[in-house]
Amino acid sequence: MPAPTLSMIEKDVRASGYQLLSSEQLRTNRWLLVARDTAGQRIAILVQLRALIGESDVRDLAELVQIRQFDAGILLIYGASLSAYAQRALVEVGFGRLRACASLPPAHSVDPSGVARFVSQAS
Repeated sequence: MPAPTLSMIEKDVRASGYQLLSSEQLRTNRWLLVARDTAGQRIAILVQLRALIGESDVRDLAELVQIRQFDAGILLIYGASLSAYAQRALVEVGFGRLRACASLPPAHSVDPSGVARFVSQAS
């Protein structure tokens, strides 16, 4: 699969039913998108392109969600796997508001209680 561009990611966000509020490229392999789901929750979507997602990526998302006061956060990973440390960090720092997934869940199904389900899909 070719590496996605920011415009491709934005299109995926909209196609999944989210209202895209903003997007920015943080690094060559990392983007932050802010979206609203159908329940009106503001969701931080941190997109990461690399082979292995580590604990620091999860902690970065947790910090963004906390500092910017988002309702939830999604770590969207393309063609990668989560390290065991990253999986543990999702539980430790996520407070039930973070999840990692390989593709965006539909906007109407964003539910912080689904952390374990999304982690297992991304692995």
